[in-house]
Amino acid sequence: MSKLQSGNGVQWKDSRSQRGTVESLAEHESSSLGSDPELNGVTNTEIQTDKYGFIGGAQQSAGENADIPPDVLRQREAKWLDMLNSWDKWMAKKHKKVKLRCQKGIPPSLRGRAWLYLSGGKVKKEQNQGKFQELDSQPGDPKWLDVIEKDLHRQFPFHEMFVARGGHGQQDLFRVLKAYTLHRPEEGYCQAQAPIAAVLLMHMPAEDAFWGLVQICEKYLPGYYSAGLEAIQLDGEILFALLKRVSPVAHRHLKKYKIDPILYMTEWFMCAFSRTLPWVSVLRVWDMFFCEGVKIIFRVGLVLLKCMLGSQEKLKACQGQYETMELLRSIEPQYMQEAFLVQEVIERCKRDGIVRFGIAILKQSADIQKFIKEIELIASTPTENYMFNVSSEQALINIAGTLGDRIFNIEGTSQGQEFQLEMSQVGFSAHQTNKKDVIMLGAVGAYGWSGTVVHHTAGKPHIFLKNAFEKTLDDRNHSSLLGYSVTSVSDGSSEFYVAGAPRAVHRGQVIVYSVNSQNQPVIIDSQKGDQIGSYFGSVLCPVDVNADGVTDLLLVGAPMYMSEEKSETGRVYLFTITKGILSHQGVLEGPSALENARFGTAITAVPDLNLDNFSDVVVGAPLEGNGQGAIYIYYGDKKTIRKQSSQKILGSKLGSVLRFFGRSLDSRVDMNSDSIPDISVGAAGKAVQLWSRGVAAVTTTVSFNPEKISILSKPCMFGGRMVSCVLAKVCFRSKFRPTVSLGEVDIKYNLTLDADLQSSRATSRAQFDNSERLIQKSVSVSDKESCVDHNVYVQETPDFVSPVALRVDISPQNQDKGPALDAFQPKAWEFFIPFVKDCGSDDKCSCDLKLTVKAVNVSSSSSLLISPDRRRLSFIVTVTNMKENAYNTRVSANFSSNLFYASFTPPKDKTEVKCSSKTGSLDCRVGYPTLTPGQTVTFEINFDFSLNQIEKQAVVNFEVQSDSEEEVTSDNKVSLSIPVQYDAEIILTRNLNLDFCGIGPEDQVKHSVSVFDDIGPEFDITLRVSTGTFPINQARLTVSLPTSTKAGNPLLYVTSVQTAPVVNVQCDSSHLIDPLKIREKTHTARFTKESFRGTAELDCKAAKCETMTCVLKDLEMKTNYFVNITTRIWNGTFAFADFQTVLVAGSSEIQTPQPDLIVVTHKQQQVSSSPSFSKIKFL
Repeated sequence: MSKLQSGNGVQWKDSRSQRGTVESLAEHESSSLGSDPELNGVTNTEIQTDKYGFIGGAQQSAGENADIPPDVLRQREAKWLDMLNSWDKWMAKKHKKVKLRCQKGIPPSLRGRAWLYLSGGKVKKEQNQGKFQELDSQPGDPKWLDVIEKDLHRQFPFHEMFVARGGHGQQDLFRVLKAYTLHRPEEGYCQAQAPIAAVLLMHMPAEDAFWGLVQICEKYLPGYYSAGLEAIQLDGEILFALLKRVSPVAHRHLKKYKIDPILYMTEWFMCAFSRTLPWVSVLRVWDMFFCEGVKIIFRVGLVLLKCMLGSQEKLKACQGQYETMELLRSIEPQYMQEAFLVQEVIERCKRDGIVRFGIAILKQSADIQKFIKEIELIASTPTENYMFNVSSEQALINIAGTLGDRIFNIEGTSQGQEFQLEMSQVGFSAHQTNKKDVIMLGAVGAYGWSGTVVHHTAGKPHIFLKNAFEKTLDDRNHSSLLGYSVTSVSDGSSEFYVAGAPRAVHRGQVIVYSVNSQNQPVIIDSQKGDQIGSYFGSVLCPVDVNADGVTDLLLVGAPMYMSEEKSETGRVYLFTITKGILSHQGVLEGPSALENARFGTAITAVPDLNLDNFSDVVVGAPLEGNGQGAIYIYYGDKKTIRKQSSQKILGSKLGSVLRFFGRSLDSRVDMNSDSIPDISVGAAGKAVQLWSRGVAAVTTTVSFNPEKISILSKPCMFGGRMVSCVLAKVCFRSKFRPTVSLGEVDIKYNLTLDADLQSSRATSRAQFDNSERLIQKSVSVSDKESCVDHNVYVQETPDFVSPVALRVDISPQNQDKGPALDAFQPKAWEFFIPFVKDCGSDDKCSCDLKLTVKAVNVSSSSSLLISPDRRRLSFIVTVTNMKENAYNTRVSANFSSNLFYASFTPPKDKTEVKCSSKTGSLDCRVGYPTLTPGQTVTFEINFDFSLNQIEKQAVVNFEVQSDSEEEVTSDNKVSLSIPVQYDAEIILTRNLNLDFCGIGPEDQVKHSVSVFDDIGPEFDITLRVSTGTFPINQARLTVSLPTSTKAGNPLLYVTSVQTAPVVNVQCDSSHLIDPLKIREKTHTARFTKESFRGTAELDCKAAKCETMTCVLKDLEMKTNYFVNITTRIWNGTFAFADFQTVLVAGSSEIQTPQPDLIVVTHKQQQVSSSPSFSKIKFL
């Protein structure tokens, strides 16, 4: 074994961190690099350490404060002791003084204590007494423990604390890192945390080091150690933007060779330079870091970049990516020395005028004001110009727009080296298309991580080039990750391909495309996420809800979407697909906004879980419930998915050790062969199989004996007296899915007297055998009716007109066994026991009710147009009783889904009418309790049209009934069906720049046309489409322009077509714009003489027209959309023509996707009604 020596052996030049130590020891050929067996054999008598505990240096080696007199150091210690003893006072009133003393350097004897105070770790420790000991006593997650154990010997192996494997230093380091994984299980362990914890352990006990590590990870460098490294990537972009101002030379060089900040600053920032700088410099940087925050890390990084790359002289030796990276890995020692570096960090950055932006995203902070104060320290002054207090994600997007390319964009360049397909990662995602020989493969790393998609066929793979998606992605920072997810959708006849790019413009993007005959992609549509960092498009799931071969929905996951409560709740978006164009239809309702759930990490379509013939959807939220995870089940409904989940399954309910339940999903196999799809759910190190259960649709009926309550008859003894009574027979029956025998379903049922589905009386007029109004029982229900009898005892009451209501509620006896109750079937019913009426000696009333209904202000010859000022549909309802008393008379109405009940107008004679409504139906009690012979009641029922449901007919079916007998019921029903059209509230207007145009003589006509001015005057047409309050999503604008006469002479020449907003208005105008390519080459124009006499208008009947179609999508209410067409008028045609005055007339027309249902009242507009052309002499 080679011993570590001093004297003529290893000469310690400067105490450095891990890498510096190894390099210094390696200078002596007989020294050891410190393999574990050798280090474990070294004893304290055989090694020599420097003043910081590093092996191989003399105790008196120069270090920090070497040139400061001892009495000055003692004075500093005394000042720091005084400050620490009155810490809250100093931080509140003299923070600038604290900052100045940290810049001078904290005395070594007090450094650990000061770091703990500065970071807030002391307060955290006091607020969580015993927390570290509790975590320390727990076993920990083996997944993290194995990784931590492997990393222990790599942390400062030449420091006396960590030199021995299994020594006290490595033991404490293991305890601190293990405790952190238990404290933040959703984050776990990152290797960069080990050197951070090791530095802390060199200065404080293990418990203090733990709370110091917590503060660094949660307060100083939040998000740096998460799995996605989103925070470190964002800070890398900020560093690069700041470098442009500090050192334009270095910025240009890194930009030229496409050297992403993540390549050189990851270790700097994540390890807080503990692996990079000499030890003395590390300590001084950390002193300022704990006081001033992450801006110190930025400053150090900027100083190093400027020193190493800030001059043309230095850049001569690093003309390429590899050479530049080697230079940054071998920083010259003079730039890392304490005296130089600290001075540069404090002074040089100020002189260079670095602008520091502070963005406070109020996530989860116990003391928001304190948090804002900390962010203000980062920002340049005046603070109000550089400090952003963000309370919403939309505001963050606005800030991104304000800062622009300076912070969020790393621009590419066509020069220098650039990755193409070397790091493609083909197969990162995969999808088998409907074409059996075509497989889509995502290649997220292609073209500098812009990404692409590979279509692999039986013949060969087709790799789409960078420019295929480049324009759509607007990929300036080479990190869109296109191909992160891939899938395809079908409209029955055509298949469209879909690819996700979750980091496109930082908000994520989904692209829909087809492939032409040349095997090149044709972009159909794209949708962008609405929040930075949400990872919109990372998960795609097409759903054919009704199994008709047409994709009804595309579900898009944004698992890192942040809620208003500043939690990574996640979000799943719903889009419908029409010819490849996506239309947003809302989002699924998922976890609480307080949950860091990452809802949408996995999404899968399930063939039919509840056996209602519609496909269903399962969504994973693997971080919900403190990282144990959950899945949500959503049932299909016709051609969509219900946005409310029908079931939520928590990972914590399946096992306390289960982690990240819901990170992956699959439902392609019926595991137990019961004809119901089952679900396989991925978790950390486990796969959970969930077997589906059958569904029971339970129905309840109740009959009463006698059917009515007779107050005069009191046959039952109850409570020591005779009372009226009724026997209630409660019967249950169930239909099961699947229809194979599922046995029985065990349910609990509650019976409640004098209570209906909406409310209950304060005191009940009836009781059960238990002398209560409520009774609870259990019963097993099969597909055969099973009944239970219950006695109902009626108390004396002045109200014997209103019937006694009986409410029945059911619920499963055991949620985890047997068939599940159908989530969309009623689980509560109401039944009524009426009182006997006075109907003469036979107690039978025979009535004859007649119902008439008339619609108000509705024409029988035309459709009813629904517009903003007309959304009400009213009916005059008349009920007449022509015979004996009609008891409990009621008018019911069932109406179509495009209507909802609004109100009723009571009768003028003040006869009592009460109406109540539920979805799709209405019940009105008329003249309660009785409608007397010959009595007529007239009242008005008002409905309003719902714009959420668009139907061609408004249908209302009325019926009058009573509890009395009635022989003739043919006049008791009235059905009305009213044809309906909806005013789209779209207004099409046009604006022209010319009212009149004069034409010169023939000798002034230019036949050689090299610029547009040679053609003739410019004629601009601006079409404006204005939407109203009607929720229309799409429209189609058709524009026809006369481009040539019947003789072939040109009329209008289109030079450009522009739309606004571009993302909403897309025109197929490529065939119209500059068809002669005059921008590229000179055109020779030829004109023939032609007579326009007798022609009033050169419109599409008298001339040849070209047509352009514009699709307006994702329309918003009360918004303007524009199409601007710039044309030139061919002077030559009119100069050679014989005419006096002629009108050139084009046309435009706007239509909705359903023109027979959604009407544009003024859908046409003549686009050229004003300009006229007359031949004049040259003056």
